[in-house]
Amino acid sequence: MTCSAIPQTDAYVFASTREDAQQSALPVWDEHALDELRAIGGDELVKTVVRQSLKDAEDRISELRQLKPGQPLSSWHESVHGLHGVVVSLGAVRLSQIVAEALDLDKLDQAQSYAVEFAQQLSEVRHILAAFLI
Repeated sequence: MTCSAIPQTDAYVFASTREDAQQSALPVWDEHALDELRAIGGDELVKTVVRQSLKDAEDRISELRQLKPGQPLSSWHESVHGLHGVVVSLGAVRLSQIVAEALDLDKLDQAQSYAVEFAQQLSEVRHILAAFLI
């Protein structure tokens, strides 16, 4: 399935769970994010990369949810940095912005709320990318 096969409607621009109007104005997903990958290896490569990237993102979010206040902040930054790379490669525009903000976290007391937000946003991205996995 090509990017052009995904309906271009406002249904694919979900409201952010954050109150930040700037973030909610960002699209959930960049419809052209996978075009270069498709040009290199076709639809099967896109399917493989999307599946693996979604799994990697879920794994990073799981790691982040397990962190507790008092643990080294470096663990947070390593996992968030890894998550950021994955979501950027998927074209998850809004999630990549939220993850980039989380890189600046200086205490783990906000970590759980960020991890919940990441999971919610990833769910929206997964919904959109489901068309690629058929």
